[in-house]
Amino acid sequence: MFNFQNNLNLDITWHYDVIQPLLGRARYVQGKLIGQMETLAYTLKTEAHAQFMAEEVLYISGLTEENEDYKAAHNNLLNYFNFAITPQEQINSVVKTVAELITEEVLNQETYIDDVVINKWYEQLRMSDTTGVYKTIHTENLDFSQPLKSFSEWYNYNNQMDDMLKAAVCFFLFNKISATNKIFNIISYLLTIRLLALSENTFQRYYAVSKVLSVKNIEKTINETDNIVEKGITAYLLSFTDVFSKALENSTQILGKLLLKNEYWNNLSAKHLSIRQEKVLCYMKEQKIEKISTGTWAVVASCSADTALRDVQDLLKKKVLLKTSAGGRSTLYELNMERL
Repeated sequence: MFNFQNNLNLDITWHYDVIQPLLGRARYVQGKLIGQMETLAYTLKTEAHAQFMAEEVLYISGLTEENEDYKAAHNNLLNYFNFAITPQEQINSVVKTVAELITEEVLNQETYIDDVVINKWYEQLRMSDTTGVYKTIHTENLDFSQPLKSFSEWYNYNNQMDDMLKAAVCFFLFNKISATNKIFNIISYLLTIRLLALSENTFQRYYAVSKVLSVKNIEKTINETDNIVEKGITAYLLSFTDVFSKALENSTQILGKLLLKNEYWNNLSAKHLSIRQEKVLCYMKEQKIEKISTGTWAVVASCSADTALRDVQDLLKKKVLLKTSAGGRSTLYELNMERL
């Protein structure tokens, strides 16, 4: 296996005519997906972004579903990417650092990525690794300054390449700088995510590519590609492009629900709701409250109990709300989400 510790070879070529058909297909699916998401309300787009970024961060940070902290970290990240809270102190420190880097710098168009920034990210991740999970004795004492400088120049000034292919090559090159350094591996994902966002001209993400990369074992492919020749790089780019297409297609389950939810809320506009009714229904949606009493309705809508009851009864007639099985003062009402 080779690496670029002393000399980063950026003279990479591939068979473009072999890559082009799959690239075109991926671009088509990508454009269709972005077009669908642009029809959604801002809150729903943010919800989708949060879902996928939470998956990306957890995978990149090495936190799997088998870990006892996974569920808490996942919920924390959903709130964070929904701009509800900042990552809590009790969350895994590496997860917290990755999430903050993505929000503040990776997906920030004003951030200029160079070797100084990459080194800063490295130090932030290294310092956050209080458990020593990512410590790599094989590379920690080596000098990567020259290959990082060469890489950052390529990253910023190679504008002739399609951004999606550039993301693939970026992932390949950065992992080749040091195949054994886990923090470098994390940064390779961060840089690739940024390029994919640039390829879409939007920094909201509607798919998670990292898990699919793992399934296809792209990192193993990189490690086994010992020569930068057209045949090897072409095979790698085919795998990456195929992974990208599958990541886009795999997002449809979550996005399908959001598109239906968007349609549901759009249909409410034809129900001629009052300002109070819209306020409470939006409150239920935003706070993810499944059931509500007339007492809570009155508090949220700042109205009397009688007015709250009339609002609810009107929505029952319009089939916007459904009455739960309990009766009397215990009666609760839930959104009629049968279309979902």
